[in-house]
Parts: sequence; structure tokens; C-alpha cells
Amino acid sequence: MRIFLSYIALFSVWLTWAQLDSRSISHDFGDILEKNGQVEHDFEILNWGIDTIEIVDIESSCGCTSFFMGDKIIPPNQVKVLKVFYDPTNRPGRFHKTVRLRYQYMNFPYEAMYTVRGNVVRDQNDLEKNTITDLKIQPFDVLPVSEYDTSFAFLPRLEEFINGITYEIDLHGFAVLAVDHISYTISNKGKMDELIKRLKKRIATGLRERGYEEFRVTWRPTEFDLNFVPDWAMSRISVYSPKYTSKEVYFYEVHRETKASNKDYKHLFWSYKANVDTLNFKMFLNELIQVLELKLMVMDSRSLTIEFELQNAQFLVKNTTKFKDNILRSIEKNFGKNNALNSIEIHYKNQFRFNI
Repeated sequence: MRIFLSYIALFSVWLTWAQLDSRSISHDFGDILEKNGQVEHDFEILNWGIDTIEIVDIESSCGCTSFFMGDKIIPPNQVKVLKVFYDPTNRPGRFHKTVRLRYQYMNFPYEAMYTVRGNVVRDQNDLEKNTITDLKIQPFDVLPVSEYDTSFAFLPRLEEFINGITYEIDLHGFAVLAVDHISYTISNKGKMDELIKRLKKRIATGLRERGYEEFRVTWRPTEFDLNFVPDWAMSRISVYSPKYTSKEVYFYEVHRETKASNKDYKHLFWSYKANVDTLNFKMFLNELIQVLELKLMVMDSRSLTIEFELQNAQFLVKNTTKFKDNILRSIEKNFGKNNALNSIEIHYKNQFRFNI
């Protein structure tokens, strides 16, 4: 009886998931000239179910991609239009952007993702010579707490990793990916096989959503290694491109033949601002340690740039050494001794900046 009810439940979930239908979930703008400005595409969304669909939230992957959907209620057998806009201003090179749509059907939550992609050029003459000359992709690392932990599927970092892989496919017509499984005990070998299989399937789905066939990716056999992982994690799984992997970039970095198309992704991880009169340096150090713990938890291997801004630049000049010593002592106390503090600079905007 229990098995029968389980089949009914699974069948019901499948039926409700299938009610929202679109003629396409991905659109390729092709080559677009930056000077021509914003481009747009209409995604038609059909509710072919027996109950009303309510759109509860829509979000885009970045500020350069916007959207408009007038009516958030889709009655049965009705079609609504989701307009997606992309602004190419100062964004030369290829792009892959997503708009995620969350909706409810029969009081169950679901979501769908729509993708736009293309290639921004600044001059008509660039169309023939806009080719990738260098590519770097940061590995996608996860720390599952058990063999059933599929939380990786909801990480924005995974979406960006898939975006980076599409550039490798653009460059060669295919991509080669590898998986490393690291654990503290040999007994965990093989326990992540099903989770790795799900991760591969999620990457394949992401590529299809971006208009790339699954056969474009070749997987190397999973490598297992004994090494340190945090106490709270069961293993570490790392997916990467053997040819283009790099831990020195923010998600991915693409260089092209045309100078207008060079694209370098940089990111300010955290900033802290205060007036000299109200400065609480102990609170600043506590927040800094929390940021570093977060950085380690998400396995973020790129350099960390932090800006610390005070009202009086002269005050900063006099206390730079004191600040640096206190910061280093605080880091060593929480994470052990290291030589990770690369530089400290005073900026004309009364900013105190250091890189970790």
C-alpha cells in the first residue's frame, strides 16, 4: 500500500511540474553591435494545466539583464509573455545570462529558467576576428555533508561554472571535464558516486538550457584522493576543466583577439566603512573573521580584496602599521600563521585597502 501511494505521489508531482510550457527556454542573439544598444526577446509561457499558475518571483543573474512580465497570473490554457532585455554597453565579448522564474501551481512551488546569450562587438570589422585567445575557469568545489546532500544544485557558483564551460565549447566544439573526490578516509571511496552522477546531470541540464548539446562534454574518470576536508563535511568534490582550470580568476576570464573584447571579471568581496569618531576596530576584526570563514566555507580560492574606508586619510597614514599588525594577529589567531597579507595601500578617497 505504501509503495502504491508513493507512485501516486510521484506521478502527481510529475504532472504538476509539467504544466508550465514554453516554446523555447533559450535564445541566441548572435553577434550584436554595442552601439545599437539594448536587445530584447519574448519568451511565450503556456499554462496547459487545469489550475492557475501564479508567478511569485522573477530574478535575473545580473544587472545587465532585465525583464518585464505584466500579468503574474496565468489561467489554464493561456499564454503570457516574459520579455528579457540585455544591455551590451561596456560589455564586449560573449555572454550567457539567465532569468529565473518561480511560480506556484496547486500550492506547490516550482521554478523555470530562461537563458539569453550572444556576442557583443564594438565594431562591424570585429565580427570576423572576434575569437577566444585565452580562457581561465575556476573549478567548482563543493563540500557535501553526506552522500545525499544535493544543495550544490542551487549554488549560483555552479551557474557561473557552466557559463565558463560554454566558452571552452565555443573554442573547441567540445569541453573535457574532470572530477576529483577527496575524503579523509578510504571508506568513503565510492559513496559519492551517485552524488557525482547527479552533479554531472545538473551540468548537462544547464548546458541544454544554454543551447549546448550534452555530447559536447567528455568526462574523465573520477579520481579519488585521501586528504584533509573540514570536520563537518564528508568529502570534497571538485569539477574542473583540466586544460583551462585556474584558481586565480573570479568564476572565469575570457580574452579575445580584439582588444575591445578583453573581459576581466573582478570582484570586491567585502567592504567596511566608518567614521574615525565612531570606529570600533574590534567589531571590524570580528566581521573580517566572519568574512574569511565564509570564504573558506564556499571554497573560494581567488584573492580577496577588502576596502576599509575612514573619514580622515591622515589618521589612516599614522595608524596603518597598527591596523596591519592587529589584522595579522587576528587572522593568525583564527586560522594559523601565514603570509597571506599581500599589500596595504592608502587611497586618495580616504580608503585603507588590503589584499588577502
